[in-house]
Amino acid sequence: MNQYFVHLELEPGREMVFRIENELTVGRAPDNDICLGHPAVSRRHALFFVKEGKARVKDLGSGNGTFLNQVRVDEAAVVRGDRVRIGASELKIFQGDDRIVYEVLHPAAGKTSAFRTAAAKEACSRSKRIEDAIAKTPAFSRLGPEERKRLSRKARLLLFDPERVVIRQGDRGGSLFIILDGKVEMITFDNEGREVLVSFLTTHQFFGEMAFLSGNPRSVTVRAVEETLLCELSHDSLREAVLEAPEIGNLLETYYRKRLAELNDVRESKGIVEKRTDPRVRVEVPVTFQIVSKASGDRSQEEEPIVSARSVDISNTGIRVAVDSPGIPIAIDDKVSLRIALPPPWTPVEIDGAVKRMITFANDRNRVLIGVKFHLEKTETIKRLEAFLYG
Repeated sequence: MNQYFVHLELEPGREMVFRIENELTVGRAPDNDICLGHPAVSRRHALFFVKEGKARVKDLGSGNGTFLNQVRVDEAAVVRGDRVRIGASELKIFQGDDRIVYEVLHPAAGKTSAFRTAAAKEACSRSKRIEDAIAKTPAFSRLGPEERKRLSRKARLLLFDPERVVIRQGDRGGSLFIILDGKVEMITFDNEGREVLVSFLTTHQFFGEMAFLSGNPRSVTVRAVEETLLCELSHDSLREAVLEAPEIGNLLETYYRKRLAELNDVRESKGIVEKRTDPRVRVEVPVTFQIVSKASGDRSQEEEPIVSARSVDISNTGIRVAVDSPGIPIAIDDKVSLRIALPPPWTPVEIDGAVKRMITFANDRNRVLIGVKFHLEKTETIKRLEAFLYG
């Protein structure tokens, strides 16, 4: 059967190949199928998918656009040899049968690993490495060979350079990560926003079970200490594994309780106070807003302009947005009307609020961070927003 593939060269000698099956997401958030860390890449930037046997690419409302053969597109068909640019990365489209061109992992000298692509009769090297990692991870060691094989087929491999953030405290996500090579640090933040080390994790250990089990946003930030190779298990594939082997759920819950106690001990020792019962969720979506009344009481003779922005984070009581338009005539306590374009299948949310904070970015004087506190009269709107944010 003819298949479509996306080829990504990370750097000379380090490359990855992804097969386009149902959907293949691209973005800056770590739960995308292709995770690109460049600042010009949106958290949910683009989508590759197959429709009626043909591969297509679709921009997901990104801030900087998706380019097919140097032309910006909203949605378009892709064929062999096409090049799609997202941020600073170029992704090449090619075709072949499912017996060729898969990512194959091989160990290199020392503690580092590299990705190479190779023509192979079957994509067995990659799966075998992931199966071995799953078998050596205590929480999954009781899975049988067939269960491990099924789980490995749905996993993906991610390589993180030192100091690169894997997951960020407050982010949404339910996937779990197993460390194949390398080392990561788990950190939280004190009341002044300073980093506080929780623990280190290394080969055959895992993280991400707290968000998977609780459904809450990520409770810590995890960052690579050295070059680190991870196996990511999606929320859906992990849920299937738990249904097939309930003891996995029990073991994950044991680790969850142990790590939650450890995290609470660290927070208590540093005097960290949970200030919010409505945690912010880091999510980047298009937002438009318009001033409806000025705090000063001044009334303009003309209708205020509609300003385009992108969210930085959202809670059920407010939102912070980044605006790239300097000189906006807006002030603290101005009342605004917002339209938040949540990603499909969610519909846009319209809500009023008041400006409570304005900060100019230190590295970009033309960019402003605006904090808006929602007016909470629209209870149905708030419920919809909570359903999107917290599940």
